[in-house]
Amino acid sequence: MIELTNGVSRCVLRPDVGGSILSWQYDGQSMFRTVPDAGKTGLKATDMGCFPLAPFSNRIADGRFCWANQSYQLPLNAPPEPHAHHGIGWQSPWEVAESSGHKTVLLLESSDLDKWPWPFRVQQEIELGPDRLAIDLTLTNLGSDNMPGGLGIHPFFASKSAVVHFSALTIWENDARKIPIGNRPVAGRYDFTIPQFIADQDIDNVYSDWTGRAEIGWQELRHQIRLSADVGASVLYIPKGEDLICLEPVSHITNAINMPDCTLPMQSIAPGKSFSASFLFEII
Repeated sequence: MIELTNGVSRCVLRPDVGGSILSWQYDGQSMFRTVPDAGKTGLKATDMGCFPLAPFSNRIADGRFCWANQSYQLPLNAPPEPHAHHGIGWQSPWEVAESSGHKTVLLLESSDLDKWPWPFRVQQEIELGPDRLAIDLTLTNLGSDNMPGGLGIHPFFASKSAVVHFSALTIWENDARKIPIGNRPVAGRYDFTIPQFIADQDIDNVYSDWTGRAEIGWQELRHQIRLSADVGASVLYIPKGEDLICLEPVSHITNAINMPDCTLPMQSIAPGKSFSASFLFEII
């Protein structure tokens, strides 16, 4: 574990568990969900407070896709779900390249072409300010051919008494396997332009054409969060009956690699080139 501190802000990292953030507390309040039994062995990135998504985000349908006229099959890494899920980073230990009292740089380098058919490196810079937490991700193509790629983060928040506020123009509708099949204007219960209590919602959809800003608050808690990101989409996941919200800023829509004409495709990263994304949580 690595602990970052800055004033009344404290952040605990688990590089060995998918380069994850285990917890972030500000003035004694947990800003991400509280992780029970945080010291036990066998924890996964999905048990953490936040983890990075790289070299792609969310689902690739059946783990299959074509790129540059060649077909690929990825491992189905989140059984029983029948898809490739969340990339590689969340299931890999990360190397600590640099660490100080309030900043850590983590690295993940992969040449396992069965998991992702191109060698790559991801750098994750996590910096804790007195009233903010910044995450910067950089994905670099280490191969000799153009590589598809994408980035995002997957924070978890408590849903009890939570209020969510963000603006987006478009929502992607899913088929029965949670794969986008088309988009439409945001409306009704999916519209968070006016802040909504989460209550008993059940949502697992990608939003695009959003402002890159969201706010999450809790009725009985003092401190709220503003999330800012320089990526074009966000996944909102609210599983019914669970004390859980995930608001995941991502650089492409789910299964974008199989939807080359979609409005927010994966990046094509040339050999030796990089793609970056930045994410900021502020206390408000």
